[in-house]
Amino acid sequence: MDYKLVEKKLAELNYIISISEPDSDAFQDASQKMDEILFENINIREFSFIGKHIDGEITLEMEAKMIVAAAEGKPLTAVVPLSANDEAAYKIRRARIAQNISQVELAQKAGMTQSQIAKVENAQMNLTLDVVQRIMSVLGDTFLIKPIEIA
Repeated sequence: MDYKLVEKKLAELNYIISISEPDSDAFQDASQKMDEILFENINIREFSFIGKHIDGEITLEMEAKMIVAAAEGKPLTAVVPLSANDEAAYKIRRARIAQNISQVELAQKAGMTQSQIAKVENAQMNLTLDVVQRIMSVLGDTFLIKPIEIA
């Protein structure tokens, strides 16, 4: 799937939405199609998390890239860069859900509280490498800290 084609379709739907009255059939149809395209493979909580933790607004290009990544089974962070702390939070939640483990179970196995796990997953806690290592060990996964560009 080519993200440029997805981006073009999103732009067309956004245009229809922008020129149509909210109670019109055109507006309703375009809104419904937009939601279907966007949330066919993307969980709304993941999309919201990305929106809260990027610099600036989610662009049409970002949306298109996330749609393609999700359709290919890739994490959204493969195409939208986040800080190391936010990416760790995203990956921990994604891994926990994929393994069908509750926050309570993960907390018990990692020697933490459920409240701490919730804060970790919502990026409301600055993570230490020790905490990431402990949680990822329980999940049987790894976390790679990527280098950043320094101006």
